Amino acid sequence: MKNSTGRDVGTLQNLQIRIQRASVNRNVKSRFKAHEEFVLLVGRAYIAEAAMEYFGIQDPNSSPTKHEPPENIMKSHISRRRAVYDELMDGFLSTIFGPLSFEEVGFYYQLSS
Repeated sequence: MKNSTGRDVGTLQNLQIRIQRASVNRNVKSRFKAHEEFVLLVGRAYIAEAAMEYFGIQDPNSSPTKHEPPENIMKSHISRRRAVYDELMDGFLSTIFGPLSFEEVGFYYQLSS
């Protein structure tokens, strides 16, 4: 976290300011628990947003519009439900942790050089 990135949308410093986490600063050793809670909160929020985007969910109370499970899945045998769940989660996780494109690999290679 850099104090100079407070106005840059999406940075940890910006999020810390927006959700008013005054106990979070750059000195993690002084307030470890506060920093841990902040990072977990941000991580959960990003994962929830990614899931909502992947499944086409507009708000937490709406139903998926993309990658929907079959309508009668709850009436299926447990092994079928597990297979559908595994397929849906594999698709979701591959979008988050999938292989990088050639352009992304080149970008990251330039950063590490």
